[in-house]
Amino acid sequence: MRNFIIFISFCGLLMQEAFASFDDHFENATLRFDFFLSGNKVSQQAIFEKAIRQEGWSGNPNSCIPSFDYGEYCIQVRNEKDDQLLFSKGFSTLFQEWRTTPEASLIQKTSLQTQLLPFPKHAVRIDILERNPQTQQLNLLLRYPFDPHDQFVVKEAPFPASVTLLHGTGETAHAVDLSFVAEGYTIEEKDKFLSDVSRLTDCLFRTSPYNMHKECFNVRAVFSPSLDQGPDIPGSGIWKRSLLGSTFDTFGTDRYLTVPDAWRVWDVLSGVPSDVVYVLTNTDKYGGGGIYNFLSVGISDHAQSESVFLHELGHGFAGLGDEYYESSVSYEEFYSLKVEPWEPNITTLVDFNRKWADMLPAGIQIPTPVEAAYNQTVGLFEGGGYVAKGIFRPYDQCRMRSNKSDFCPVCVRAIEKMIKYYCE
Repeated sequence: MRNFIIFISFCGLLMQEAFASFDDHFENATLRFDFFLSGNKVSQQAIFEKAIRQEGWSGNPNSCIPSFDYGEYCIQVRNEKDDQLLFSKGFSTLFQEWRTTPEASLIQKTSLQTQLLPFPKHAVRIDILERNPQTQQLNLLLRYPFDPHDQFVVKEAPFPASVTLLHGTGETAHAVDLSFVAEGYTIEEKDKFLSDVSRLTDCLFRTSPYNMHKECFNVRAVFSPSLDQGPDIPGSGIWKRSLLGSTFDTFGTDRYLTVPDAWRVWDVLSGVPSDVVYVLTNTDKYGGGGIYNFLSVGISDHAQSESVFLHELGHGFAGLGDEYYESSVSYEEFYSLKVEPWEPNITTLVDFNRKWADMLPAGIQIPTPVEAAYNQTVGLFEGGGYVAKGIFRPYDQCRMRSNKSDFCPVCVRAIEKMIKYYCE
């Protein structure tokens, strides 16, 4: 009993140290770090644009440095005096996806990027790193010395959006703050937007494992009107004056719905606590897109809008990879078979022990055959990550492969891991 009490006291001291460490280095405020990514298939560079201070920080002060290594990029905050790592966050981007398309071999492009950080109290260094797809190592892309007292740190008033708390207490420090942002809803359609968000929220909390962690979430509906209803559909010659500029036909794929200008989204969200962002587009056309720690985009009125929401949130929130391989995509060699992908639900077997090896039944056949006997079994099913050979998924049918399925046990574990990161 005495040893148990000492252990508990030690844990308590660690928690106090974590809080003290956060308070020593950061304010209860957000640093919006705007930058450009520019380049082509061969190379890229990151260029600082501006720093914006916003009141309040929605992150967990105990979770400044994750134990998991997710994302195609990483942004870090380091103490300028001793190089101590104070904050780290992995993320992915639409630009990185574009670099794997044929167009990137022909031209250069520039993409608008934003990442949110806790606002430093003292001078720090902000590093942006890129993941080498052939080695999975992170290499320095941008090093920026940041002075929180710089007169050019923007301190503009928040965007005048209407924010409605639909679920949760509103306390942010130990919660997942999920923000739905209206896109392509006219000023007369605010009630429709709130109804659509309520429907998707109900769907979320009917779905495992979210249904077991409802108390960990705040859900906000953020409404600002568009002049026109719906998104752009370039392949059909349809162009709309929507607030965020959402568009289908991304990279020539008709169902890929994205918001290329991320700064518009974060302008609307200024001052709104947002760990996870879902842009809800007012359309009955099928499509969507989700990018880890960046943006997820979905649809309001299609019969599968709820399924799309859950799938895209799997990407944007939990860092899950696509497990399908039958559908056409614009990417070329998105994954190298010589290295282990960072996504927790796909593997090339290069470093499988850090994936779901501990969840495999003893003696299961590998590769696991697609047979009725294995329909509800965690295994190694070949095909995933947009290719039929060399990448393996943990379940024959999972929501990250098919809209008709539930999340498999491996994806459930990954989602719960992310919820705990924000909430504990």
